[in-house]
Amino acid sequence: MESLAFYCHNRFIVADFILFLIALKLLLSISFTLTTWVCLASGSTIKVFTANDGLPSSYVFTAFQDRSGYIWVGTYGGLSRFDGRNFVNFTVNEGLGSNQILKIMQDKRNNIIAGSFFGISIYDGVKFRNIEKISGVSIERTRTLIEDKHGNIWGGCRNGLWKMEASGKMKIFSKDAQQAPIPPIWSIYELEPNKILVGTPFKFYIFDGNSFVEIKNKSGESIPATIISKIEGKIIIGTYRKGWYEFKNGEVIELPTPDYIQKGISYIFANSLSNTWVAATSEGLVFKSPADGFSRYSSIKDVYQ
Repeated sequence: MESLAFYCHNRFIVADFILFLIALKLLLSISFTLTTWVCLASGSTIKVFTANDGLPSSYVFTAFQDRSGYIWVGTYGGLSRFDGRNFVNFTVNEGLGSNQILKIMQDKRNNIIAGSFFGISIYDGVKFRNIEKISGVSIERTRTLIEDKHGNIWGGCRNGLWKMEASGKMKIFSKDAQQAPIPPIWSIYELEPNKILVGTPFKFYIFDGNSFVEIKNKSGESIPATIISKIEGKIIIGTYRKGWYEFKNGEVIELPTPDYIQKGISYIFANSLSNTWVAATSEGLVFKSPADGFSRYSSIKDVYQ
């Protein structure tokens, strides 16, 4: 399948002949967060899919393309696999642990792992294995997942950071150095083996395999890190109402931030042309090119033009 996909609130969209994929995540002024992806295409049509076209729900949180080309869509009503023509849906009736899917990834063994409201579901192509707790601690609201260089799966959830080793053994880390609870985790990034950068809506940490150390800015303020991305070889941290930073040599360096992304950054993506795209909370999509600086788009129509 040659198509890639993108998705938005109440819609799932597929575009052919993709030049590049822009991830745009908007924090809405309501009690929950939905995710929007925008895809730029050349010489193609854009088609919108909703529950009327076979999705389990029109409320879409996430989408992911696996190594075989299938598009997996995480919705409020279940997990869906799209082959370019048809949707195959998985819900609790098919063994899924929760119908509310927040994040999807594929591990090196080709398992599909879905983070959900109630934990994770691991799909081996035949059946689901669901995990809701580790050592009695709930891993609900798992909204970020990565696989490290050693094949360990790391996830961030409402109650901390968890790790699943290749052997299947699992651990959860939920307290900081002062034994205070870790806030809900929104983003994680592998810095090196057993060293994970952890972003939460209130604080930014380095986890060394055993404990969390908070990293603050030069003014001694906590950093509400909503997204951590590697852009052009640099580790960039997007925040809620604190602009953005570069993480370098164990410290954070504040970067120039236009007023219209001061409200918050929820996703950062760089394409092959060294352009950076930023999802700005309630302010649309921000484009930054090395030559022309910042531009802002407030609708899919603006971006597509």
